[in-house]
Amino acid sequence: MCCGDDEIAGPAVDVEFFTEVWQVFDKYPEARRKYSISTLPLQAKRLGVDLQADEAVTRYDGDRIITEFEPRQARRAHHMCCEWSEPHRWRSCVRWCQE
Repeated sequence: MCCGDDEIAGPAVDVEFFTEVWQVFDKYPEARRKYSISTLPLQAKRLGVDLQADEAVTRYDGDRIITEFEPRQARRAHHMCCEWSEPHRWRSCVRWCQE
């Protein structure tokens, strides 16, 4: 985390949550390299994005990963990846990757 963010979110703030997450990764080590955790509310606040109305769309440009926010769409076709979020009950993506 950066620049005082660890006072808002992260392992130092949500100790019990991260302890449980690490235990799950210990139980399923093959999943450790497949997933990451980010602080979506903090990122959204810094970017001025409303995650209820907007979603991130990620595209690849050479060796760069570019993420832009667009109005949420009711339905999307096939995508290469999805980042889920608990506030959405794991049923909707907060970030899509374009094909």
